[in-house]
Amino acid sequence: MNKLIYLDSLRGVACIMVVFSHISQVFYPYLHNFNQVQIPDVFYIQKYIYNSPFAFFYSGATAVYVFFILSGIVLTRSMRKKDNDSYINTVISRYPRLMLPALFSCILVYFIYKLFIVVEPNFHFSSWYNKLYISNPSIIDAIYNAAISPFFYGTSIYNSVLWTMKVELIGSLYIYSFCYLSMKIGNIKTSITFLLSIIPLFFINPILSLGIFSFYIGFLISKFDLKIKSQKISLLSLMVGAYLAGAHNTSDMYLYIQFFLGKHTYILCSYMASFFIIFSVISNVNIQRILSFNKLKILGEYSFSIYLIHIPIIIIVVYFVFTNFNGYNFNYLSFLSTLLILSLSILSSSFFYRLDTYAIFISKKISKFIFYFYKKYILVM
Repeated sequence: MNKLIYLDSLRGVACIMVVFSHISQVFYPYLHNFNQVQIPDVFYIQKYIYNSPFAFFYSGATAVYVFFILSGIVLTRSMRKKDNDSYINTVISRYPRLMLPALFSCILVYFIYKLFIVVEPNFHFSSWYNKLYISNPSIIDAIYNAAISPFFYGTSIYNSVLWTMKVELIGSLYIYSFCYLSMKIGNIKTSITFLLSIIPLFFINPILSLGIFSFYIGFLISKFDLKIKSQKISLLSLMVGAYLAGAHNTSDMYLYIQFFLGKHTYILCSYMASFFIIFSVISNVNIQRILSFNKLKILGEYSFSIYLIHIPIIIIVVYFVFTNFNGYNFNYLSFLSTLLILSLSILSSSFFYRLDTYAIFISKKISKFIFYFYKKYILVM
């Protein structure tokens, strides 16, 4: 399978958007203004950005849906020309492949609290950061919040970004199932069946269904090679995507959208933005050339590691800076913290990437062992 480097790079860019989103919730909460309060005039820069279309660069929701569509594309491509045994091995290995890196990140958070954070932080500038505090960390609790809670309940108090693991796992299983089915009944019938299977989810779990539908879009793109034929229209698609990604529930530039979508403006605009961005990238050769730059390729390669490790780094950096330099100018400290969070997230991701590679190796070994045991002892019964 030929690897599409520009898609990996897009994942890297989306990952940095997630990091910026969380940094903004630590230091500049009015950039998202999720509480939908009247922004004081003293925070005029945050107020201006919030009410402008320029909020796309820290739209974490858009970035996450981009992740899901990319996963749908990549996983569908990876299932081409696989035999029955390869399908089964891939399905078995998916959970440990996702769980083991999540486990590394939660254990890291456990040690951060055990070794460094000795008192509860009380930084009044960020209620979001204070919610990350774990009063009684335990290794068993860390394991539970990596191996069980994210995949069954979509939550983790040790690493909040792990809520996506449930969508990733279920979306992956959808992709594997329908890729296999497409070999039996064809792509068109499979695509219709895939869509029909998602519809009931909208009534059971809307958030999960949006994520699975993103995987479905990735499936369609890969199976039917969907693209925008015009380069100009594909560039326009990127601009529309960036505009929609900047939407918030009460921002001034989106009043006409808010009239129709109301309190769902942020999430649905972010969702639609991911589609426009993806279709732009897969269709426009100039965007693909930009995303194929070497530095962006490296960022894409480390993106999953950055995604998993940046919350632990936010926890320790903010605690260290504001505990040891409390009393200094807030803007200076927040700027310093932002630089440290970005730098350490990227630098430490190379080490975490090695752990992730090892997790892939272990997951394959686990899969082969289970499959061997199944064929040798279960089938003969």
